[in-house]
Amino acid sequence: MSSLVPAVSDRSSQPDYEISIENLSLIGKEMEKYKSQVFEARGYKWRLVIYPNGNRSRNVTKHISVYLALADPVMLGLEVRAAFHLYLYDQDKKEFLEIKPQDAEVIKGCFHLLKHECGLDKFVPLEKYKDCRNSFSVGVKVEYVCESGTTGRGESLSMIKAGLPITHKWKIAEFSTKRKEECVESQVFTVGKHNWKIKLYPRGKGLKNNSHISLYLALADPTARVPSYKTYAQVSLRILDQCKHKHISATDKFWFSGSSSEHGWSTLISVAEFDGMKNRLVVGDVCFVEAGIYLVGEVKVL
Repeated sequence: MSSLVPAVSDRSSQPDYEISIENLSLIGKEMEKYKSQVFEARGYKWRLVIYPNGNRSRNVTKHISVYLALADPVMLGLEVRAAFHLYLYDQDKKEFLEIKPQDAEVIKGCFHLLKHECGLDKFVPLEKYKDCRNSFSVGVKVEYVCESGTTGRGESLSMIKAGLPITHKWKIAEFSTKRKEECVESQVFTVGKHNWKIKLYPRGKGLKNNSHISLYLALADPTARVPSYKTYAQVSLRILDQCKHKHISATDKFWFSGSSSEHGWSTLISVAEFDGMKNRLVVGDVCFVEAGIYLVGEVKVL
């Protein structure tokens, strides 16, 4: 259990790291767990980890779970002990409130190879904060034997309300010739704050036997916003059936960033299946591919 302690600091006294989240209720619908960017405090690299609907692996319900996690894989080969504080930012009073475990002044954790998260299973009741209109902010202050500054002040996660996906239709002319190429790319198009392109691999991506056709969505300029942004998007890609409208499609959710700028399906359809449907998928040597993008989250590093 945890308890809320009266205000301990104002905005001028920054935690080592802070996550500001908008539309908390939408986050709970879209993701079970959220991990922050890596930050440094007291000479070690960490992440803040939030379970918007509670940590199910620990049978936590009706609460938001918050943990500090050791992010440096080198450190996970050792046993690292740390003491830290978790804070909730009060939007009305404009100050941080400390969330403490029962009968303890500070949260203590032992991090090692088999346990890299320590914190509060029941940080705050979910019912009290899931419908909050203002941003929900969580901060952490690490107290540890090694003295070090911090890198980065925090990050902001903004969720986008549900809506119809934005679609882009790509016409691939002279498809019989394009099938001989390793990769065919669409023209660049814009959705949200990013430029995108569709990438078709006629002989498969990363496949040794050329048995499948691969289809991916990629950031057209992945380094333009790095490391400031990463985008969580629901993606639907499909090769259009021009006769019976029985399209070859797949849908999933991915994180797009500078270091992970391309996502999709390496085995969308086998070459044999495609050839069996060729008279419907390719008409007049033209093939149509469509991307549907529904942006559900945007992270900005502050």
